[in-house]
Amino acid sequence: TFTVADVTPPKITSYSLTPNNDYVLLTFSEDIWSETNQSGSINTTDFEITLNSDDENSNASEATLEQVADTLDNTVGIYGIDAVRLYLDFDPTPSGAESITISPNSNTIFDQVNISLSTSSFQIDLNDELPPSINIKSNNSSDDTGFIHPNASFVVTSTDSLQRSFTDSTCLVTSGSNTVTHDANANIEAGLSVSGTGIPPGATIASITNSTTFVLSGNATSGDGSEISLTFFGSPITNENIKDYITLKYESDGVLIDYTADVNETKTEIEIIPEDTLSEWQEVYLKFDRQNDGVSLTDSVGNLIETTDEIIRVDDVTAPTIVSAEIDSTNRYITLAMSEPVYNSFDETGGVGSLTYRHFDLSIVPNELNNVQNVDIENVTGPGGEMIIEIEIILSRADASGSEVITLSPSSSNSIYDRRGNEVSVFLNQKTVTLYDKLSPTVSFSP
Repeated sequence: TFTVADVTPPKITSYSLTPNNDYVLLTFSEDIWSETNQSGSINTTDFEITLNSDDENSNASEATLEQVADTLDNTVGIYGIDAVRLYLDFDPTPSGAESITISPNSNTIFDQVNISLSTSSFQIDLNDELPPSINIKSNNSSDDTGFIHPNASFVVTSTDSLQRSFTDSTCLVTSGSNTVTHDANANIEAGLSVSGTGIPPGATIASITNSTTFVLSGNATSGDGSEISLTFFGSPITNENIKDYITLKYESDGVLIDYTADVNETKTEIEIIPEDTLSEWQEVYLKFDRQNDGVSLTDSVGNLIETTDEIIRVDDVTAPTIVSAEIDSTNRYITLAMSEPVYNSFDETGGVGSLTYRHFDLSIVPNELNNVQNVDIENVTGPGGEMIIEIEIILSRADASGSEVITLSPSSSNSIYDRRGNEVSVFLNQKTVTLYDKLSPTVSFSP
């Protein structure tokens, strides 16, 4: 008898990457060792890994070969076997635009007769594990960051198309059959993709038999009729069902804001349109949730979005006005009612500073019956931010005839502002008050 000599180098016959990029399964043409004479455990130094991330949509920047295990996940004694798992780690999370190249190092892996492994490399595209990025803003491009015009809409944008996904743990699957039964679930509908133990890759729901039964596009590869969990994805978001994931309310009192939603064709943008004009300078809380009643928002490969919320202030776009002006019976104080709080100035935090005599101009309308010819401001009360302003005045004479009409207007040289910097108009806010008659009557006698 003759023994045929082994002269063929071992080689990699197949490779595959898990959907979560956790490990690459390598299959070899024969049993392998890390050293000659059938010794040495296969380890990470036997391989080189290179990340290819030149694509502009790549997210991962670093790839590491963490450890080597056999097909039962043993990490010790990895020799004399024809398949290994190469466990990987990426930082940050891959977007699916990257790939890796794995190369066995030269003269580090051998078969039973000390022939080294062929060192040809192979490339694998990574799977998308990056959750969609969610952004909330105003649809009005002129709005400052953190503000929204009272008549504008909110816009939620996603970097990926969104869909609804869910898991049902009541499914009964039998190997070789394409029929699946389950507890009644209104979310299950024809066309959805299905994954889980025993479900063939790429399977979809071909048809709905009734409320508790559907037909798969292919036969199950395993299953004994016991309950298992299946994941369903591909359910489209609509103008109505997307509302299940949106909370819109005023932050101060929690009052909900009525709105309509408009989902664009690519499922990457949702416009949230308030039904009524928003209240100026109120803070609005908008939350876009990742899940509602067990149904999640994901991208097309099942990556779950992160719940995102924002507090956005409704912009103050209305200029303040003087609503009314009244003088007290002593002719000493003019009281102004403002449409909103007013200030000397403003900054990014709101209104700043109190008003002074420099912010108002007073004059007396000429009239031959006037007994008072001039009026000045003695003081303006308040630290700023008032809606009721009291102006203390000084008359050139105390004994007004009652014919004097004082004209009050905001100063053209010292503006009055609201919290957002809107100015009180000089020409649209002139007010008049008539002094009370304080002049004693005179008596004249004719001879």
